[in-house]
Amino acid sequence: MSILSLASRNSAARGYGYFQRKKVLSIEKVDEGVFKSRVSGSDGKRYDVYIDTAHPRRSKCNCSYADGTRKMCKHIVATYFTVEPEAAKAYAEAIERERRAEEARLRWEEKRDKKLMNFLNGLSRDELQRIIYDMLAYGPEEQYEEFMMDNIEDYSCWGMDDESDDEDEFEDDDY
Repeated sequence: MSILSLASRNSAARGYGYFQRKKVLSIEKVDEGVFKSRVSGSDGKRYDVYIDTAHPRRSKCNCSYADGTRKMCKHIVATYFTVEPEAAKAYAEAIERERRAEEARLRWEEKRDKKLMNFLNGLSRDELQRIIYDMLAYGPEEQYEEFMMDNIEDYSCWGMDDESDDEDEFEDDDY
């Protein structure tokens, strides 16, 4: 477990930004893996940070977000990245991999959606109606109900609590 693994995604990202902008004003090594720092905050205040890389839950900051809690704030993360530049590099690389993966996923979805639209554009009205009917009739019940409620006038009052026997209205071929 590390400071970074205990930090929220937001604190990690903002702490990395502080690290990049050199918001850690001073740092002092207290012991092996234990550091004190002073970090410039976004509001112009300066915060006192104590980190223990071997025991991350002992880390502290006097900012309003982390003071008196075990939360890992952006000031703690910035200090951690300052004393562990390899962790900062690995974090940046991981963020870049995530960004590239998200871009690839979006490109794939765009390509998939284009293929779907090309397919649907080539169908006749009857074919489209059959597909829609099949998807609603044989798909998830919630999907059917949502469609009916959104599109069929007065659907919600159709015989759900009606105890009349309407079975005679339908022939066996209707099922």
